[in-house]
Amino acid sequence: MMVVVAKSVARRGPCAKTLSPSGCAIVGRAKGPSTNHWAVGIPGVAERIDAMARAAKAEANLPADQQLTAVGLCLSGAEAEETNRELEAYLHTHYPTVAERYVVASDTVGSIQAVSRLGGMVIIAGTGSNTLLRNPDGSTHGCGGWGHMIGDEGGAWWIARNAIKTAGQSLARSVCALRDKIAPDLLRPGTAGTSLLDIVCVGSVWLSWELLRDGFVAELDRQHFPHDLRLLRLTTTMALGAAYLAADTYKLALPRDYTGNYDVFYTYRVGQANGSNGTAGHDTNGRC
Repeated sequence: MMVVVAKSVARRGPCAKTLSPSGCAIVGRAKGPSTNHWAVGIPGVAERIDAMARAAKAEANLPADQQLTAVGLCLSGAEAEETNRELEAYLHTHYPTVAERYVVASDTVGSIQAVSRLGGMVIIAGTGSNTLLRNPDGSTHGCGGWGHMIGDEGGAWWIARNAIKTAGQSLARSVCALRDKIAPDLLRPGTAGTSLLDIVCVGSVWLSWELLRDGFVAELDRQHFPHDLRLLRLTTTMALGAAYLAADTYKLALPRDYTGNYDVFYTYRVGQANGSNGTAGHDTNGRC
């Protein structure tokens, strides 16, 4: 959050003898941490506002105990009149030197008021999203701002969630595209008469599997993928695989144990609720 101390100044207009009543100068600024009362509580918000007000007063060369004439607080989370009035009362009681009067409103209102006295419309698209219309009569109408559990469409959380879900769908789509090319020798008996295919999953995107999973599984189900799947994560370097390749290419005897080279982090079952997380991997081919 940022606090600014502003004062009216006499500004000369086009005529040398006229003064503009709209002159305003910022004489002090201060930055501080979050002032959302849902996160830190009203006492925490008030304490932070007092600290920022003192810093802004110092920059403006004002005594720390001098009350500001009026303070507007446009804060994230300040959507309800009841809690806004509670914050005002708490400031008056516990931090009486901050200001004589307060007006507390949502951060969306502050954005509108920065460009027009009449009101207007603002769209906030940060971590979440919120659209507010404020009419000249002071009436307000909003859409959104309910948080990611209900709906923050267009915000960063929503964008990230849908992007990762789409990524999961795309990865599963690539698996489905190759299903007719899978050699029978790669398949082992699965559950309930199905066959099982192992897939090695490499790359940092797979670290977000819990986010990818829903889209990945939904796409497999949608395309009626016919095989059970085990998703494997390497526990060794691919350089070991390169050594195995060299040995196989030149028919060199190189004992190996595949079971220590991977973990199973997810098992997909055809026609079942899919949510099982694998444990340490094993290989039915055993040692060779």
